Amino acid sequence: MDFSYEALLALIESFSDNQLLVMLAIIAGTLILEDAATVTAALLASEDVLPHTAALMSLYIGILFGDFGLYGLGALAARWPRARRWVSEHRIMKGREFLEGSLFVTLFGARCIPGMRLPTYTGAGFVGIPFPRFALYAGALAAGWSTGVYTLIAILGETVLDELGPWRWGVAAIVIALAIVLPRITAKILKRFGTPQPTDNS
Repeated sequence: MDFSYEALLALIESFSDNQLLVMLAIIAGTLILEDAATVTAALLASEDVLPHTAALMSLYIGILFGDFGLYGLGALAARWPRARRWVSEHRIMKGREFLEGSLFVTLFGARCIPGMRLPTYTGAGFVGIPFPRFALYAGALAAGWSTGVYTLIAILGETVLDELGPWRWGVAAIVIALAIVLPRITAKILKRFGTPQPTDNS
């Protein structure tokens, strides 16, 4: 996919006079690449394109919209007779029992490991986990994770970007690329070395 992060950052900065458009761009970005949107929001705030409060609010809105949307898709699928036929009532019951007993830990793992939010959050909706409980845990995890990443990037941005001069947005593009690539590499490593191997009991 031919996509330039330098162009994306330049585009967002080009309409920086309209903070509402910047906030909408961040919200939309979280629905596509959450980590990249978080890094971008922190760097833009460090450049005084957007206040930190507005940048964080945009992240929270976008992330929660996406999280609740995934849950909603699962809940809607559970009402579709054909989908119910694909999954037996026994499996739905087992899935509900598992999530009810370890919902926070499961959602935490899904938040940390790329590619796990879609099946986990839609699964929570599908098996009927109560939405208030899901919303509480998902919201707390999204706020904690995103605030931590945002704060780290914002601190680095404020102390480092001024020293980089004209190179700052090139470095910012590299940071965003790493925010996308490194979690996926980490997930593959964990999957490779963390999956238990079958033992031969014969």
